[in-house]
Amino acid sequence: AKVYGVVFALLKNTTGNAFNIGFLWEEFKSGGIFYGGAIAGLVFSFFYLRKYFRGNEWKVADITVIGVALGHVLGRIGCFCAGCCYGKVTDLPWGVKFAFHSGKPHEYMNAFVHPTQIYEAVLNLLNFFILLLIWKKRKFTGQVFSLYLINYGIIRFFIEVFRNDGGRGYLLKVGHPVIFLSYPQLISIILIAIGITVLVKRARESKEMVDTFS
Repeated sequence: AKVYGVVFALLKNTTGNAFNIGFLWEEFKSGGIFYGGAIAGLVFSFFYLRKYFRGNEWKVADITVIGVALGHVLGRIGCFCAGCCYGKVTDLPWGVKFAFHSGKPHEYMNAFVHPTQIYEAVLNLLNFFILLLIWKKRKFTGQVFSLYLINYGIIRFFIEVFRNDGGRGYLLKVGHPVIFLSYPQLISIILIAIGITVLVKRARESKEMVDTFS
């Protein structure tokens, strides 16, 4: 998660200060970025499950992501308490003010901002219940895992529209503030594509297996 933050800080800052050791050290001392940990976890889990749970890897993956969705709820509540991962300035009645961020006065301490941490916590909680329901009624292994990728990809893509902390970086940012593509949104698109691919592939394999033994 920390390495991800440093890498994308370098991508975001193409000027000379991006290679300042102090700048990178400050980035590395941060709490890390969820997508960094998630990507590393997916890569590690792929090889670990294939080695130690061969034949049951999809079932283990299905069970695991349900807990990941619930854990992410707690993680975003932690973000809210820390004042990080905050949203854009808003005049909506549920806008919030943060006094501090990482022990320093918050950049937007005098403005109301979208509580994007709470938005994501609520959506992740909803995702948890959806995955739990699907687990009980799943038709094939891998179904819950693939839907987690799709659901979270959609959640994060949506949340990015309201985020305002600059640490994520942008692949595209032109014209109207809604017309942009942040790096997390790019990863969200990739996750959704992977989830759909896995869902279709596992459904087809399950049907072929049923046809074989029917």
